[in-house]
Amino acid sequence: MLLRLRRPLRIVTAYVGACLVSGVMLATVIVTKLPDASAREVLPDLFGATIAMARISGIVALVPSAIMIAILEWRAERRWVIYGAFGAILAVVAALIISDALIEPRTANLLVTIGGSLLLGLVSATAYWWIGGRLAGADRSD
Repeated sequence: MLLRLRRPLRIVTAYVGACLVSGVMLATVIVTKLPDASAREVLPDLFGATIAMARISGIVALVPSAIMIAILEWRAERRWVIYGAFGAILAVVAALIISDALIEPRTANLLVTIGGSLLLGLVSATAYWWIGGRLAGADRSD
């Protein structure tokens, strides 16, 4: 019975890990970019901000990630490049939808949003791949 849970637990752990990595990166940016020290009291600490950002990134990416994870597990795809490309594309699309970079399309805003979210997607996808993606389809009993 426990052997049947190994794969779903690995996938869930990898997704939560990727969300936490994303949350750490986003929280660090938010806490360091607040305008003054008194405004930093709004976010009690980096840990609380990390959990909040991890929850947001986990919710935003849940449906597309679940579909892609199912496909990659089914095909037993283990190449980092595929995970990295998907993470980068997902992060860029989500950032452009959520941010106001498309409403007020200044080149600097757009480049910073795309560059930052590209890095965020690659790092989060690497975290997922490191925990679960490199073992995709390994414990299947077909």
